[in-house]
Amino acid sequence: MAVKSINIDEEQRQTQRFSDIAEEPCRMLIPIEGYENEPLVTLEEAVEPIVLYVPDIKRKTYIAKMKCAEYSPSQLTIDQAASIMLYTMEWEPHEECLYYVLNRTLQNEDRQKLKPWFLYLKLILTALAQLPATHSFSCTSNISVLQNKQFLGMKDPRTFFTIECDSGKSIRKYSYFKTEDEILLPAARQFRVMECFDQDKNLYMILLKEIQPSFPLIELVPTPLITDMEIPAAVVSSPLKSIVTEIIKQVGYDKLKKNFSQNDLCLTLTVDSNFPSLVEEYRQLTRTVMRRELEDVRQAIVSHEDIHYSQSTMVATNLCIKLYQEWESIDYPDINIRYTALIKLTNTICEQCQHYAKRTAHKLLENKYFSDLNRTRSFNVSKKLCILVNDIEYIKRKLLSFLPNLLNFSTIIDKMNENYDSTGFQQIKVTLERLITTAEYKMNDVIKLIFKRVTTLFFISLKDKISKYYEDEKCKKVDSMKDVHQYIDQEILYKFYEGLESVQYFLIACAIRIKTLQCLTELLLLHESPDFYERILQSFDRLTAYFEHVCREESDIPGPSCEEITTFRHILQQFTLSTEQLQLIYFQEITQTYSLYECLTNNGIIVFRTAYEIVNELITIYVHNLPKMDVFGASDPYVVLELLPSTLYPKEDRTNTIKQTLNPEYNQLFQWHRLPLNIVHTSGAVLRLSVWDEDIIKEDDFIGECFIPLTSIESLKNRVSIRDIPVSEVHLRTQDKNTQPRVYELIRNRAKFDQEAARFIKQRFYATTYSCNQIEKRK
Repeated sequence: MAVKSINIDEEQRQTQRFSDIAEEPCRMLIPIEGYENEPLVTLEEAVEPIVLYVPDIKRKTYIAKMKCAEYSPSQLTIDQAASIMLYTMEWEPHEECLYYVLNRTLQNEDRQKLKPWFLYLKLILTALAQLPATHSFSCTSNISVLQNKQFLGMKDPRTFFTIECDSGKSIRKYSYFKTEDEILLPAARQFRVMECFDQDKNLYMILLKEIQPSFPLIELVPTPLITDMEIPAAVVSSPLKSIVTEIIKQVGYDKLKKNFSQNDLCLTLTVDSNFPSLVEEYRQLTRTVMRRELEDVRQAIVSHEDIHYSQSTMVATNLCIKLYQEWESIDYPDINIRYTALIKLTNTICEQCQHYAKRTAHKLLENKYFSDLNRTRSFNVSKKLCILVNDIEYIKRKLLSFLPNLLNFSTIIDKMNENYDSTGFQQIKVTLERLITTAEYKMNDVIKLIFKRVTTLFFISLKDKISKYYEDEKCKKVDSMKDVHQYIDQEILYKFYEGLESVQYFLIACAIRIKTLQCLTELLLLHESPDFYERILQSFDRLTAYFEHVCREESDIPGPSCEEITTFRHILQQFTLSTEQLQLIYFQEITQTYSLYECLTNNGIIVFRTAYEIVNELITIYVHNLPKMDVFGASDPYVVLELLPSTLYPKEDRTNTIKQTLNPEYNQLFQWHRLPLNIVHTSGAVLRLSVWDEDIIKEDDFIGECFIPLTSIESLKNRVSIRDIPVSEVHLRTQDKNTQPRVYELIRNRAKFDQEAARFIKQRFYATTYSCNQIEKRK
C-alpha cells in the first residue's frame, strides 16, 4: 500500500502498515485462483471463515459497517465499502489486524491457506474493481512527510521507493483513517526496477514501474467499464485504430472492414509479445461497442419477427459478432493463442452482457419510461419499455447464447486435448458454458427486476379499480368486472403482447396475474352476505379462464398452475358457505386439533354414555372430580347439553344443579326426538357438554367443555339398553381465544346481520372470556 499526504500530527502508528515489503518471498509464487468462483456475500458472511485467524473480526466488521452506513450506494454497496474500511483498520495486538494477517497469508507459498479468505477476497476485490484505477507516482506530495521518523526521518540508512502504478485504487473515502490519502495496490502486481539512486545521508532511492505480465497472476473479477468514449491509449497506435473510430461513430461494417483486415491482424501477431495487447484491444472494443449502444436509443425498427428492437442494439450486436468472426478467420500458428483468447473473450462478453442489462434497467428509471402515477393515476405500458426489455433479450439470444459457435469452443478444446494428449481441457469448456449460463441468469434477473417494477406500478393503479368493482358488486351492478378486465386486457397485456418477445410476454403475463390476485385478496370486503361472495366467485372464475388463456407459452398447451388462484378461490368458496356450514367446519377442526385447547391445572373430568337409535337418541351424563369454583366452599355445578350447530336442534337441555360438591352425579337421561336420520353422519356436527358453576349473585362461572362428534356416537342396534354402552371419560377443557380456527373470523364477520352467527360468537365469547377470568381467579 502506498500512501500520499499523511497528516504528521496524527498519532504515529506502526510502520508495518506501510512497509511490509521485507516479508515478501524472493521467488515467484503460484497465481491466486479459485476465489473468483465464490458468490458475493455480505461482509458478515465473508469474515465468518476467518474468525479463527482474526479473533476480533466480527466486532470490527460491525464498526466498519456502521461507519459506512452513511455512504451512498451509487458506487459501492455498504458491504463493499466496509470490506475496504475493515482492511485499513488497526487494533492491538497488531499481529491480529486483518490486513496484517491477510498480507502474511498472501505472501505464503502454500496457496491452500488462502481458501478461508476466498469470500472476503471476492468481496474486497469486487469493490476495488468498481473504483477507478489511479495512474500516479507515490508516495507523497509533501516533503515534510518524509522527514517524519515514521517514514524516512533524517538519519540512519533509509530506502525510499517511488512507485509508478497503473492499477492503484484511491481508497481515501473508504479508509478508516480519513486524514490519509491512501492508494491501495491489489494483490499479485508486478513491478520493474527502473532506476536506483544513492543519495547523501544514507538515503537510497529506488524507482519502480508497474508492468503487465503476459498472463494474470490472479484471476480478476469483472472490472468496471470505461467511463468515456475516447479511444484507449493502447489502441491508438495499433492496427485497430480505424476500426475503433468507426465503432464509436457506429458506422456500417463495410466501412469498418476495410480498416481492419486479416493482414493487419497477422502483422500484429508476427511478434508473439504483441499478442496479449491484441487480445486486450479486442476486449476493449467489445466494452466500447456495448457501452456506446446505450448512449442513445434510436427510433425502433421492426425485425422479420415483427418484434421491436432499438437500432443501436442491433448494430452493436452485429459489430460484436463480426469482430469475433474476423478473429476466428485468422489462421493462428499456435493453438495456445486461440485457447487463451477464448477464455479472455468469453469472460469479456459475459461480463459486458451483464453490465449492459444492468445499465438498461437504470436507463429505464432515469428516462422515466414508467408511468408517473401521481399524474396519470393509471399505469400504461410504453413502447420504449418493451423495446429496452427486448434489447436485453436480443443481446442474450443473438450474442451470448451464440458464443460457443461464434468462438468455436468445441474445435479449440478438441485441438488443445490433442496437442497435450489430455482430456483435461474438456472441463474448461464446461466452465465456459457455465459462465455463459450464469450471465444469462443474471440478465434474466435484470428483466425480472424491471418486471417487478412494472407489476408494482400496475398493482398501485389497479387498487382503485378493484375497490370500485367490489362496490359495484355490492350494488349488484351488471358485469361489474368489465372495467377491470378491459384495463388488464387492453391497456396492459395486449400492449405487452404486441411489444415484447414471446418468452418475456409469458413472464410478465404470469406476474400480472399474480398481482391481480394479490389486489383482489387484499381489498376483499369481509362483512358481506354469502350471495355477494357468490357473485364475486362467478366473476373470478371468468377472470381465471381469461388468465389461463393469456398465460400460455403455447396456444395448445395449458398454462402453468397458479397457487394464488387456488387459495383465493378457496377463500371465496368459504365465504359463500352458509353460517351452518361454517360452524360445521369450525367444530370439525377443533375436535380434530387438540392443540387449539389449553388444558388448565384441573378442569375436571366428565363421565358419560352416549348412544343413538333410529327412533331417538339416548344420553346419560355423569360428572366427577370437578374443581373448586367458589372462593369459599365447593362448587354448585350443572351441565348444559347442546346439539351444534344450533340449527340442527335449537333447544338445549341442562342437568339439575347439585349444591356444594366437587363430585356430582346426575344420573339423568336426555333425549332428542325426531332428528333427521343423517344427523349422526354429518361431519362437524357435535354434542357440546359444558359445565358451569351456579352463582346466585353474579353470572354463572364457566368451568369447562367438551365436544363429542355425532359421527363417533354408537348405535343401540346391537345393545339392550344405554347402560350397555361403554363409559366415556373426557377432560374438560377451555379454549385459547388467540388460537381460533380461521373460519371463526368468517362467522364473526357476519354477526352484525346474521342472528345464527351472532349466537355462535356469543357462545364462544363466554367459553373463552370466562375461562380466562377463572384462570386469574385461581392464581
